[in-house]
Amino acid sequence: MKNFKHKQIEKLYDELLSIDRDLLDEILALPRNEIITDLETLIKDVQENSDLYQNQYEADEDVETDMIVHTFIILAYLKSKDSLPIMLDFLSHQIEINDEFWIYELIGESLANIFHELGVEQENLLFEYASNFENHCESSNDAVVALTLIASENLEKNELIVGYFQQIFQKLLSLKKIENESILDFIYYFCQEISKLQNPILDDLLKQLYDSGCLPEVELEDDQTVSEYLLEVDPFVLEPFPILKIYDDFAEYYDKWASDSRMYQTDYSENYDDDVELTEDDIKDLGEKTYGSSSIKFIPANKVPQDSEKIQRNDPCPCGSGKKYKKCCGA
Repeated sequence: MKNFKHKQIEKLYDELLSIDRDLLDEILALPRNEIITDLETLIKDVQENSDLYQNQYEADEDVETDMIVHTFIILAYLKSKDSLPIMLDFLSHQIEINDEFWIYELIGESLANIFHELGVEQENLLFEYASNFENHCESSNDAVVALTLIASENLEKNELIVGYFQQIFQKLLSLKKIENESILDFIYYFCQEISKLQNPILDDLLKQLYDSGCLPEVELEDDQTVSEYLLEVDPFVLEPFPILKIYDDFAEYYDKWASDSRMYQTDYSENYDDDVELTEDDIKDLGEKTYGSSSIKFIPANKVPQDSEKIQRNDPCPCGSGKKYKKCCGA
């Protein structure tokens, strides 16, 4: 671990995603430039010692790996635009560890919001990151979302960003037969996002990409454009939200999973309707589908931990698997 000017930054190595709010307040009360320097040092430490931290985590030692998530959130909250290159470099060159370091918890609206917060006047950095989508498809989409939002907010930026998107289109059109599912997903969500700009130049490129067979999910009706189809499927436009709301979302997630008898589920959104009460037989069936085993134990409602006994990631998993929570239902 590197030497930090402030001991509070060291504590981030031990924090879960649902950070101690007193610690967060302490950090945010420190001198801004000193916090930023310490947080950038933390990023470099994880880059240089990722194998060490991963091995400790895999060995079930009491090591948490959420420190990068906290670093990204706090740097965005501090509007540390100069930190964006360091953050993008981490994401670009540490893809193999991003899952282990819980970066995927930010993928989606949260990371897009962070990119938007730091990317204004640095659109070229977001473009360069998005255009290298082969290496990081999901987070590249978040860069595209941020660019689309900036273009929607600022007419002066619109022309610049449309030009960036044209370059990405040309790269996509130059690709030969695409079989990589991640790249196909990127193409679809990229097209879905830029359709929201309703720009005639981009709409024409959408049609070219559709004609090339790169959008197999799109099924046009008579006289329907690709843009119209995509807007009908997903008209949602990201609205910027306070950065620290990300922590509220994490807390809500933990509250749900620490008080839900179905917490063993890895993807409850696909496997059950949240409004449906599951029987023990249902639980076994879903355990078979999810894990290839029906031996996952049902947790009776009266055994579910209450707020005063929240599950920590190093605690034994309540499903009865014998594993730590972070290696089982909390993964």
